[in-house]
Amino acid sequence: MSVLAKVFVIIVLVFSIAMLSVTAALYHHRVNWREQFEKLQIEYMKLKEIDDSRITYLENALKDKDAELEKMHNRMLQLTSYVEDLKKEARNKSTQLIIETQEMALLLRDHARLVAILETKDNRITLLESENHTLKNTNATLMARKNTAENQVVRLSRMKLYLEKSLRDLREEFTKVRRELDEKTMALEHLITLGVPVWELVTLSPPPKIDGQVLASDEETKLVVLSVGMEQGVKIGYQFTIFRGTRFIARVIVEKVWKDACGARVIFSVDKIEKLDSASTRLP
Repeated sequence: MSVLAKVFVIIVLVFSIAMLSVTAALYHHRVNWREQFEKLQIEYMKLKEIDDSRITYLENALKDKDAELEKMHNRMLQLTSYVEDLKKEARNKSTQLIIETQEMALLLRDHARLVAILETKDNRITLLESENHTLKNTNATLMARKNTAENQVVRLSRMKLYLEKSLRDLREEFTKVRRELDEKTMALEHLITLGVPVWELVTLSPPPKIDGQVLASDEETKLVVLSVGMEQGVKIGYQFTIFRGTRFIARVIVEKVWKDACGARVIFSVDKIEKLDSASTRLP
């Protein structure tokens, strides 16, 4: 209950007591009631004025108290903000102190390391002087090797020039021989295409006539597998002509022989070798 309510309760209580007193007096005297009523009314007005002044005073005091409470509340908010700022500053100071402590620990560790290095500086200086002497000797050796290497570079450069000239000559000769070989190969291929038994003419001991078929071929590695082997009399070095119908396809030479098959390498070809192409050591 607020102060103003309490004041009103007290006023009502006083007024009730006054009215009871008046009633009791009227009842007691039962005479001059008008005169007594006027006196009581005057007294009531005086009491009311006193009570009104007191109420006004209490209301003013209550307003002053509210204003004072508002000031105290604002002051409390200011103090709370100040305390929060102090806490934040304290946390920042604590963090800064921790960082400075860590930096101090690192500095102390570096200081200890430097002290240890200074304590062993004489030994390190002696060791460095020894290493310097060794490096000087090594440098002298390397300089001598460098001079030798430079002389060798000069000699190798001259040799390189001579070899490059020789290589150019060999390349020119190789190009010439390769061109002649290509021309002769084309002539041979043309003769073979015409059906001339070129390989029989150049073979000193012609192989027996062996006929077979191509079982498999690999164009990338230039290898083929034929369906004839040791049982048919095939030997390493025999050459087979691959043809399809009456058309010449390729010439192969046997490099590996099995019981009933052999592996051969393509010497030259005019078309892709396919499975089931005919193969024979001698053309009919």
